[in-house]
Amino acid sequence: MYIYWIKTFLVAGMALFFTIVAFTNIVDYNTNWLFVKHVLSMDKTFHSPHLMGRAITNQSIQHFGYFLIILTEALTAVFCWLGAYKLLKDHTKKIALLGLALGFLLYFVGFCVIASEWFVMWQAAKWNGQVKAYLFCSIILLIMIFINQNEKT
Repeated sequence: MYIYWIKTFLVAGMALFFTIVAFTNIVDYNTNWLFVKHVLSMDKTFHSPHLMGRAITNQSIQHFGYFLIILTEALTAVFCWLGAYKLLKDHTKKIALLGLALGFLLYFVGFCVIASEWFVMWQAAKWNGQVKAYLFCSIILLIMIFINQNEKT
């Protein structure tokens, strides 16, 4: 029985993390907005002429991209909170795993693949979130693996 408590607390911890991240991005919009703007515009990269065609400099599209990031963070938080509740109440993992998977996809596909590789974020000295993104992916994936393990009764 205690294993469900541990799993619940881990999922609730991720829910709290994504709640704080989404909340911070809403109440202090400009801090991470600048990050998104620089990554999408590729203005701090090596300016390779073969890659600069990928840059998005239209601020409306940049704001929409940032909105999608914040929305995904908020949805991840909601699914993780619901998942933690369902783990504790019904011992079901589906919603928790869905929330964790959504968070993993945000950081892996959004930041490690699209931002780091497509928009060559790794070339920027200051506006490079690659290490943090991989760290968050690792933590989320480890929790997902642990949550998905069968419990011995």
